[in-house]
Amino acid sequence: MTTTYTYTATRTYTRIELLKTQVRIALRRTTNISPETLASTFDKGLNKHLISKVLIYAVDNQNRCKAQLILEIDWDEYNLQISRGRITVVVDSNKWKDDTAIELDEVISLFNRYVATYSLTTKWQVYKAGNLSYESWLKELGLVKGDDIKWERGWSSPIPELPELRVGCYLAED
Repeated sequence: MTTTYTYTATRTYTRIELLKTQVRIALRRTTNISPETLASTFDKGLNKHLISKVLIYAVDNQNRCKAQLILEIDWDEYNLQISRGRITVVVDSNKWKDDTAIELDEVISLFNRYVATYSLTTKWQVYKAGNLSYESWLKELGLVKGDDIKWERGWSSPIPELPELRVGCYLAED
């Protein structure tokens, strides 16, 4: 008699650590962000729920935006998950390569292929969340005001295991 066993490797994270990990991964794989900025701006900003959106832009040599990767954080959904006792998140390590959500891994791959194909460079922006005034928020995170870039087309998708986080991508068509 043959017996078959299925092994599923899982990892458990606190919800905030998994959110921070996904944002860090997106920034590290698509930009030249420094470890200091990740800690002083992103870890701090996410711990305090001060960041609602992270945008990563791909720009040409004339600073025209050609692509955009988006991570949106819904802090109301996050608080709802916490209030329901979902402080930790269990992920399937066989599906989440290097602690990266499947959806995020795919959008990073698409974005980076586009950047490489068109010889683009990247930059990032964040959007405010929380009750601080805009000026206090900038000072708290060590940021300066940037210009908005608007797009007509694109898509976004939630991560089933982390419903408070959505990832998306916008690409220019030539």
